[in-house]
Amino acid sequence: MPDELAVLDAENKRLRRLLAIELHAQNMRLKTMLERCVAVQAGGM
Repeated sequence: MPDELAVLDAENKRLRRLLAIELHAQNMRLKTMLERCVAVQAGGM
C-alpha cells in the first residue's frame, strides 16, 4: 500500500508539472493574441 501511495503521489506531481507547463504555454499564446488585437485597434484609430 505505501508503494502504491508513492506511485500515485509521483504521478500527481508529474501531472501537476505538465499542467503548469501547458497553462504557461497557453498564457503566452493568449498574451500574443491580445497584443496583436491591441495593436490592430491602436492602428485603426
